[in-house]
Amino acid sequence: MAGSVVITQPKPESRFQKIVMVWTSAAGGAADGTTSSGFDGAIDRIIVDHGTGGTAADTGYSVVLNDEDGYDLLDGGGASIVTANGTLQFQGNKGLSGIANSTITIGVTSAGNANSGTVTIYVR
Repeated sequence: MAGSVVITQPKPESRFQKIVMVWTSAAGGAADGTTSSGFDGAIDRIIVDHGTGGTAADTGYSVVLNDEDGYDLLDGGGASIVTANGTLQFQGNKGLSGIANSTITIGVTSAGNANSGTVTIYVR
């Protein structure tokens, strides 16, 4: 993949952790990046924002959030996203799992050329 991802991570001693991944796709519509440290806890919420205006992701794009074992934290829920449906929110009480001392790798595909969006992950 190509493109870029800017990742903002909380301080390690934070009890509640908010990880923000702002991505911009390359010409092929892809972007990827990995957190610089691991996380440990329950996934409370994940928000997938497609962006707005001329740089919004193309409808039908996909997002995966893989732990170090290759498990998608969205459990396939980020496949073929219809952007007209608005921002996606995944709640911890509706099927999200936890993470055990693992980095998180984001993979975005089919987003269109130079488009951008944001994925925010809350871990407690």
